[in-house]
Amino acid sequence: MIQHELTLATPLGPVRLAARGDGLVGLWFCGQKYEGPRPQGTGKPAAETTAVLNQGARWLEAYFAGKFDAPAPKLAPEGTAFQQQVSAGLRRIAPGTSSSYGALAAAIGKPAAVRAVAAAVGRNPLSIVVPCHRVLGSSGQLTGFAGGLGRKRALLEQEAGRALPWRTVANAYQAQYADPVEVQVGDTVRFVDRADDGEYAGWKWALAADGRQGWVPRVYFSASDGVALRGYSARELSVAAGDQILELDEFSGWVWGIDRKQQCGWVPATVLSPDMA
Repeated sequence: MIQHELTLATPLGPVRLAARGDGLVGLWFCGQKYEGPRPQGTGKPAAETTAVLNQGARWLEAYFAGKFDAPAPKLAPEGTAFQQQVSAGLRRIAPGTSSSYGALAAAIGKPAAVRAVAAAVGRNPLSIVVPCHRVLGSSGQLTGFAGGLGRKRALLEQEAGRALPWRTVANAYQAQYADPVEVQVGDTVRFVDRADDGEYAGWKWALAADGRQGWVPRVYFSASDGVALRGYSARELSVAAGDQILELDEFSGWVWGIDRKQQCGWVPATVLSPDMA
């Protein structure tokens, strides 16, 4: 059965909704870890597929408007029986509350399977609607969210009725590249050695098939052949002192953020105030 998709803008960056038949099979922040592959094939979706995608979009809009009890679309995630157990356990964690990996393992009757539960939570294909962001470390620390810890923090703050954790720009930054590299899951890049390799650990210059170039986190790509394991954009944000950025993710000295105009991009962590606005 062909997978059909809808991409929706949200306050935490664009989200991909994927459906087959009358069930939602995926909800990923674009570029998140373990993001599902893009659909292959074409064709007009069946009416029930369009309906569940539209219901998913309405659910997300209601969620970001603070309405956490809106009816969820029908969910049809793929996975093992154990992964389905974990998913069901996650759905029992109410908005404004949290759990731990150990508590979740105990709740599904697998108290000795904490590591396996953590792995299943990390690969949850239905972000937000299956609320893996409500699972914290044993000491209450933020950990293990495929969409980025900044997003996890923002989701929890919103559900607690608090303001989103905006960070103020302390020093202006001007984007350096006019047409940066951008790839989807499964695209291939060629890595290029440069004299400034190593300025920030883990970054590598990459050349994409369409000729665009830019810095990429090396771990976002397979070690052997440069295939993208997740969607990625090297887009940077130009910011002025006093602007505000909502941190979504970070990598080795750089923050992937979204500004008040819902523009996403990278900025050096050093230009941001350490305090939340």
